[in-house]
Amino acid sequence: MWSELILVSLIGGLICLDRTAAFQLMISRPLVTGPLIGLFLGQPVIGLVVGLLLELIWIGRPPLGGYIPPNECLAAVLITAGAILSGRIIGHDSRSLIVLAFLLALPLARLATFLEGGLRRANVMLARRAELAVSAGRYRQIPGLNMAGLGFAFLHGTVFLLLSLPVVVVVLSRLYPVLTPPLLRACELMFLFLPLIGIASALSNVNVKRSEKIFGLVFLLALALLSR
Repeated sequence: MWSELILVSLIGGLICLDRTAAFQLMISRPLVTGPLIGLFLGQPVIGLVVGLLLELIWIGRPPLGGYIPPNECLAAVLITAGAILSGRIIGHDSRSLIVLAFLLALPLARLATFLEGGLRRANVMLARRAELAVSAGRYRQIPGLNMAGLGFAFLHGTVFLLLSLPVVVVVLSRLYPVLTPPLLRACELMFLFLPLIGIASALSNVNVKRSEKIFGLVFLLALALLSR
C-alpha cells in the first residue's frame, strides 16, 4: 500500500508539471490524469469516471495568467487513487466511494491553490535572480535557475500528494463501513447529480451558438457514465 502511495505521488507530481511548469501537452487535464492514475492502479474505468466528472466541472477554469483555480490535476489524482485504494481496503468498489472521495479531495484542491501562490512567488524570486545573473554576465546560472523552478513545481505536487493521499485513503476506508444505508443511498444519488453539475458548468463556459452541440456531447458522456 505505502509503495503505491509513494509511486502515485511521484507520478502525480510529474503529471502536474504539465499544468504550467513544463510540457503543457494537456496531460494534466482530469480527463487524461484520471485514467492514467486508474490504469497504473489497475482500475482505468474508475479513473475515466473521475476524469470525466472533473473535466466537466473544471472545463472553463484553466490556470491562465495570474488566476490560480483549485488544482484540478491534484484533485484527479486524489479522487482516483483515494477511491481505488480505499476500495481495496474495504473489499469492493462503489459509486459512494467516488462521491466521498470528491467531498474530501475538493477542499484539498482548494488548499493547493494557496500553496501554489507561494510557488509562484518563489518563481518570481528565481526570475529576478536570473535577471541579475544576465546583467552580471553569469549566463551559466540560467539553466540551474530554470531547473530549480521545475524542481519546486515537482516538489509542490509530490509532497502535497504524499501528505494528503494517505489521509484521504484512511478517512475513506474508515468512514465508508460506518455509513448507514440511508447515507449510502444519498451518496449514490449524489453520484447521479455530479454529471448534471458538470453539464451546467460546461454550458456556462461555451459560446451560445455552440451550446446545443456541447450539450449533446456532454449528454452522451453522462448517459454512458450513468449506465455503468
